Amino acid sequence: MSKNLSKNLSSSSVIERTTSRRTFTKAVVLVSVVGVLAAEAPLFKSAFAHVQALPPTVVQQPQTQTLLPRTDAFVFSTTNKLYHKYYFNGWSAWLNVNPDDTISFAGDQPAVAVVQQTLHVFAQDDGGNIVWMWSSDGQWSNWTLLGAPSGSGSLSSLAVTTQGDGSLDLFALASNAIPDPQTGEKLPADLFHRQWINSQWSDWENLGNSLSASVSINDKSMAVSSWGPGSLDVFVVGGDEAVWHQSFDNGQWLAWESLGGSVLQGLAAVSWGPGRIDVIACGKLDDVWHKWYDNSQWSGDLGGTNWESWEEQSLGDLAASAPALSSWGPGRLDVYVDGMDASLLHKWYDNGQWSSGPDTGEVWESLSNPPVSSLGSSGPASVSWLVPIQLTPTPIPPTPTPTPRPTPTRTIVCHPTQHILCP
Repeated sequence: MSKNLSKNLSSSSVIERTTSRRTFTKAVVLVSVVGVLAAEAPLFKSAFAHVQALPPTVVQQPQTQTLLPRTDAFVFSTTNKLYHKYYFNGWSAWLNVNPDDTISFAGDQPAVAVVQQTLHVFAQDDGGNIVWMWSSDGQWSNWTLLGAPSGSGSLSSLAVTTQGDGSLDLFALASNAIPDPQTGEKLPADLFHRQWINSQWSDWENLGNSLSASVSINDKSMAVSSWGPGSLDVFVVGGDEAVWHQSFDNGQWLAWESLGGSVLQGLAAVSWGPGRIDVIACGKLDDVWHKWYDNSQWSGDLGGTNWESWEEQSLGDLAASAPALSSWGPGRLDVYVDGMDASLLHKWYDNGQWSSGPDTGEVWESLSNPPVSSLGSSGPASVSWLVPIQLTPTPIPPTPTPTPRPTPTRTIVCHPTQHILCP
């Protein structure tokens, strides 16, 4: 028995020593882990961040503004007035932009563009100078005199566009009134360009007058468009009466190309987005033709050598001026011309088709004529844009405060025999 007791005691000692070692080992491990946590706290936190982090609370912000389309048209009257009309949830009345007759207008149709919600208008006065005014809040500035390109003849056409970076690109055709002294023929027109950027105008650059070895620029009309920064597309009428096109890309002007056609009144062009250009031209029969550039090629006959490569817009013989063309976004075009009845005619392209009526097929909307006088013969100008409108937020009703429930009262009746203490 003493032997068994001794054996049990010995086993007990082993158990105690083992337990003591395990206890010590656990303590050492715990201290080691705590030491690692203290020394490598960022590492430990990073390793278990996915366990500790809670998903962010997504708060749906209410929409505070929306964009509404607007299109503006400008025309000269025969009494030296510049009239303005716009569509914004309905057509406005005609507004006289030059009520004090501070400028006597001359030359071709005005040129307009919108830059950062500011409307810019350019025109030519009777002194051969370019004048400029703008409006950003419904109030028009005074006219600013920009002069004319140095060494140029009389200006015959203006065009302006924006590259969408806060800049303006202004183009002018300067015809040569003095004929060639040897042949007596009219000299070709020169094309000039200058840019408004960083709140100042650059000098004029002369882009010349030669379209090919045998064709020069005619002074009839000009149009310009841009689909983004670094992109410009210029359209002119050549001495062969065809439409010619030149692009500015990657910092340089490319060669001229002929798009065909036979233009009488003039041109208009616009881009509704990257890679897209639309051109409108009035032909010799006062009809309106349309050609577009999409998917890196021109519509119709890729050679662009005849009217078959253009789409006729069935205006018949109603066009009495050069056209105007604008767009407020992809898939939308607005076309304007002066009609034979001295009214401004409007037609639009939307959702893949041109405006039409129930019985007459393709139709033009008559916007009547400005008050006091009929339209001039120089043609309209137009621009379309999207206007941000602040939305009135829908008020959120306050959360009703819950009515507190009354706390029930208990009456305690003392009863010594039921161990209820009495006062």
